Amino acid sequence: MRFFGSASVLEGTGKVRKMKKNHGIDTTTVGGRIKYWRWYAGINQEELAEKMFTSKQMISAYETNKVDVKASVLIEIADVLGIEVGWLFADQFDKKINENGNYDTEELLTMYDLLPKDMQKVAIEQMKSLLSYCERMK
Repeated sequence: MRFFGSASVLEGTGKVRKMKKNHGIDTTTVGGRIKYWRWYAGINQEELAEKMFTSKQMISAYETNKVDVKASVLIEIADVLGIEVGWLFADQFDKKINENGNYDTEELLTMYDLLPKDMQKVAIEQMKSLLSYCERMK
């Protein structure tokens, strides 16, 4: 399965599955989005924990926003779930992707402006961590 913005394409079929329903999951928080994408990937907390070499209780704590999730953990979660890490930050699943496959700069700024001020600082720190990670991977 490959994800494209607000839809996924079931590989080999060309069929598109829309992701408009959140199935009762609160996707307004990072934890809720982790839970949503885990549900969408069809794995339970225990399976995600096993793939990440952590406990089911820690996954639950992430999903219920009981602990702050480090950038490195978000990167690992996204990798395990087969999604872009940015999808864990966004309040909306409909993303505009420009021709280079990157998020539109204007849309990123809009999403940033929608964050509460204290979360904007967190977002900046998370982006710095992500950039540092990308530099190390080169």
